[in-house]
Amino acid sequence: MASASNAHSVTRVVRIASAVGALCVAIAAFAAGTEPTAQWWRWLAVLVVSIAAGLPRIYVRRGGSRRMHTWGETAFILGLVLLPAGQLVLTTTAAAGAAAALRRQPMRKVIFNTSVVAIVSTVGVAIALPARLYASSPAWDRLFSPAPFGLVVAAALMSPLISTALTARVVAAERAVRKTSDGNEAYRAAVSMSLRNVIAGILLVAALG
Repeated sequence: MASASNAHSVTRVVRIASAVGALCVAIAAFAAGTEPTAQWWRWLAVLVVSIAAGLPRIYVRRGGSRRMHTWGETAFILGLVLLPAGQLVLTTTAAAGAAAALRRQPMRKVIFNTSVVAIVSTVGVAIALPARLYASSPAWDRLFSPAPFGLVVAAALMSPLISTALTARVVAAERAVRKTSDGNEAYRAAVSMSLRNVIAGILLVAALG
């Protein structure tokens, strides 16, 4: 009985995340319709880099949990320069689904992970929007002005905070507890990995510029 109850709780969390993710995609699609369409090579570059960033799996074990980390923030920072906000959310979400499918994850995990990426990408582009990094001709150096730089770092660091919180809810639901005992450690590990990714993204943009 407890196992069935736990499964129902997990399903509920996944459904909520999926609904919010779908709303984010709908908002992004509407925004993309009002934006200038980026050149095809930009879409392709961000898509390929995002899929490649989502394939390597770095596992960090904390307590009884093993959490997976990727290079998503690196691709996100590149995307902020190459694509308008709505198109970036659509591209990173599609790439997350493709990467999860290539890893042959169970469908529920594909849906959950893709939804999480849609959510964190939407929050990230909303934070970074005032930086105005996108331009018809790539403005690589714009990232390195103080205000845009701070906004981009803040936007990228939201990803581990939100994704860790959502993943923790699933784990807590599986274990039928209010919260996991390794929560603080999970956040510290996620932010540490994200900082590595942010540095890599900044170095990538600097090299391309």
